[in-house]
Parts: sequence; C-alpha cells; structure tokens
Amino acid sequence: MSAYFIYTVCILFSILLPTEKVATDNNVSSNLISLSEDGGKTWKDIGTGLPQGTTAGTVYADQNMLYLYTNKGLFQTVGDGKKANWTMDLNLKAGISHFISGGARPIVRSFDDGFLQKAAGIGVWQPIFEDLRGHLIYNFVYRKDGNVLISGSTGILKAKINERPWKKKMEGKIFLDLFEKDGVLIAGGEQGVARSTDGGETWKTTLSEVGFVTKTIELEGQIYAISRYEESAYQFVMGPENQVLDRLYRSRDNGLTWERLDAKLPNVKSINDITQVGNDLFCSLAIGLYKSSDKGSTWQQVLPAAEVGKFYKLATSGNKLYVIQTFAGC
Repeated sequence: MSAYFIYTVCILFSILLPTEKVATDNNVSSNLISLSEDGGKTWKDIGTGLPQGTTAGTVYADQNMLYLYTNKGLFQTVGDGKKANWTMDLNLKAGISHFISGGARPIVRSFDDGFLQKAAGIGVWQPIFEDLRGHLIYNFVYRKDGNVLISGSTGILKAKINERPWKKKMEGKIFLDLFEKDGVLIAGGEQGVARSTDGGETWKTTLSEVGFVTKTIELEGQIYAISRYEESAYQFVMGPENQVLDRLYRSRDNGLTWERLDAKLPNVKSINDITQVGNDLFCSLAIGLYKSSDKGSTWQQVLPAAEVGKFYKLATSGNKLYVIQTFAGC
C-alpha cells in the first residue's frame, strides 16, 4: 500500500466532519478556539456561544471575518478580537476541508462538491469549476494572463479561465498547495516541491528527495515547506513518539533552494502547521505550539499539546493569531 495513499486517508479523516445542524444557544467547552494578540504570551477563549459537542475542523480569518468549520456546520463572527458572536451559515450544505485564501468573497474546498464561493449579497454558496466535480482537487491559482491552474490528485491542470479543455502540465502525482509568488508558481506534494517560471507550462522539482511535502506556504515573502518521509509512513502510524519523521524547510529564493529549520525544534514525529505574525514564526507540533522570534534559530513553547489525538491548526489576521484543536487523523 502506498505511503501517499495512507497520508491522503489521514487527511480525509482529519478534515471531513459530519455536518449536524443545531441551535447555537449553548456554550461550548473552553479552548476549542483561542486568540492571542500579543505573540502567544496570553490567550483568550473565544469559543463561547458555540453549541455543546462542537469539534473544530478548520479555521480561516480575513480582515473582517473569522470562519470556523465544525462537525455542526460553518460558523462565523466578526474578527475584531472582541467577544465572539458566532452565527451559523445555514446556506452551506457541503462538508468542507479547506478555505482558499485571497479574494473578496470566501472560497471553500469540499471533497464532495469541489470548490464553492459565497455569492455577493445573497449568502448562497455557488460551485466553481463544475466540470471538475468528481475529481480530487486541492487548490487553484488565477493568473493575470487569463489562465487558471489547479492542483489535484493526478497532477496540475491548466486552462483559460472561461475556456476548456483542461490540459495536464504535471502528470500523475498528488499536489496539494498551489500558489504564485513573484511570477513563480509553487506546488507542494508527492514529488516534493514543483516550481514553474513560465506560467505553468513546464515544471521542475526541488526538495524531491525529502518525501511527501504536506504543506507549502508563503509567509512574509519567504516560502516554507513541511515534508513527511515516504519510507516512514508506517512508522508514523505505529512508531515511537520521539521518532523524528517530519522536516521543516525555508526558501528565500522562490523555492529554488532550501534550508532546514527544524534542527532546533524538539524531536517529535509530526509537524502540522506553520504561520507568521509580525516577526514571529509559529509552528504546530505533536507536543504543542512553538514560537521563534529569531527566524527559526531558537524555539520556545507557547501552548502545551492539545488533547490526545488532536493538534493545533492556525490562522492569522494582522496581529491576531487564532488556534483551534482538531483531530490529528492517523
């Protein structure tokens, strides 16, 4: 059985939650979602008002709103750092796995229904890229040249925004994250990191020797990647807690070359998420949330581990750092 298949199954278990619609007049248990506005020194529980029995799946923040997808549906509140006033979005029927950043209106990804975008003014979630429904697709990029590129379970596709057919530009491999920085397209996945400097027509891989790249992200002009070794997939499921399997990398030249950043992190078997607030990096490990104020040279814990079987997912807006506890899958 492929290690990549195991990882994909883990992803599915960790992010697809049942959507039971219930009233929101009960208070949820504390620490489901927390907010820090001082670099992780202090934390505020902002989950009050969510229904009892709520478990978090994923979180997203923009300049105006905070969105929390849970086992009971999608909730939202004004993201101003004050006491949260959660309301349920009754228009979203699909289970969602991920928020897509960018744009004036939220976009979500559903494994059942593909990409959905909230229509302006009426609150209805409308499908986009309907011709790809049924395909396992993860992310996309609109380019200024009128093309759109999509990463998925069988490679990278490209087409004119309002024209078809889709053309495969990277064959046969899983690619998760996809974004563009300074005209360079970056995709992370089964072959490491792939980059294109010609609008997605041709691709070259970097970090190809490190295994499955589970996350790639741009933070303050630099690119970070989290990798998981293929040969360690079964050990990740069954191995000892202190076995180091994941790696954290940073690129200062748009993904061309990379440096290791995890040497000063504690020896843990999983690195789950990374983000940045101001000059501070925050990294979610199996044993808790860690912060670096010196570009990854040293790290200190700012939150202990979440509940057994859960890890921290992160979202930011300005100086606000939001943290949720979510199921760690495998």
